[in-house]
Amino acid sequence: MQIAKTVCDELLYRTSPSAALVGVMRGLSYFVMGLGILIVLVAVPVIGMLVWNKVPVTNINVYINDTVIHVFTAFLAGIVGSVVSLLLRLNEFEVTRNKSKDFLRWYGASLPIVGGFFAIVIAAILDGKIIPFLNFSQWQMFIVIGFLSGFSERFTRNILDAIEVKVFKGH
Repeated sequence: MQIAKTVCDELLYRTSPSAALVGVMRGLSYFVMGLGILIVLVAVPVIGMLVWNKVPVTNINVYINDTVIHVFTAFLAGIVGSVVSLLLRLNEFEVTRNKSKDFLRWYGASLPIVGGFFAIVIAAILDGKIIPFLNFSQWQMFIVIGFLSGFSERFTRNILDAIEVKVFKGH
């Protein structure tokens, strides 16, 4: 019985024009649910600790420095950039063939994570002034750089290539 169900599911997946799209969107929804759970698991203890210690909102920067806020801002913007990039490419998944359901689900779930980590790396590089880039102390710049890092892998690769040249070739 299970074999017949598996064969039917696979046949439906292989013949449905939107199956790949559904797999990617299901993966994206898993990411969103996981992120929500993670935020709750992190935010509740942090907020509880701040309330317990009676820290006024105006003094939070004593506990969390600007670099952490900037990098976290870039991380969130990188996630958003990746999701926007994924949503703009949805029509590509309608014609995708010969990709497993698991691959497409993992692709949809992992792309925002990759975009967030790209944003962290690029924000840390620019915040550390490893390569000069405008006035990179304003939080709005971290949103822009984070979004671009998540949205465009080419943007991130170009910055990393520039770092590689500077560090390893002595420029």
